[in-house]
Amino acid sequence: MTDLRTQFRKIFSTKRAAIFSIIVCEIFVGLLIFHAGTAYGVRHASGRMHAKEHTFLTSPFGILSHSFMPGEHGAVGTIMSISSSTLLLKTREGGTQTVHTDEHTAVRGPSGTMVRTGLMVGDTVTIVGNPNQNSDQINALFIRVVSSAATIPGR
Repeated sequence: MTDLRTQFRKIFSTKRAAIFSIIVCEIFVGLLIFHAGTAYGVRHASGRMHAKEHTFLTSPFGILSHSFMPGEHGAVGTIMSISSSTLLLKTREGGTQTVHTDEHTAVRGPSGTMVRTGLMVGDTVTIVGNPNQNSDQINALFIRVVSSAATIPGR
């Protein structure tokens, strides 16, 4: 037993072993601090997420989920039809979403500001607005054209 203690002291009394031990301890402490920060961040962020199936932060590489608007205040999809004050979108999830527009709805295209009449069937858009109190429809405040049907070959 004393022979083992003697060998242990002999090994760890060298300068190289002392430096190695310090480096290993620093890495271990750094990883503990990183883990604690990550756990705190996840717990803190999860308390701010919407309670439904919509998650705002899904992962570091997929920041926005398909239905990323908390509280149903927006939509992402392709315009299926356009009427005087209504757009019908096909969402990325495969459903449909009715969007109401008015003269106060701002519209921006790939090249800047545009008018609502510049929207076309087949345009991929992101809608930001307020939920209609009487239905699951959206009153649009802002429409961003992500890709225009006019610039997609074959359309």
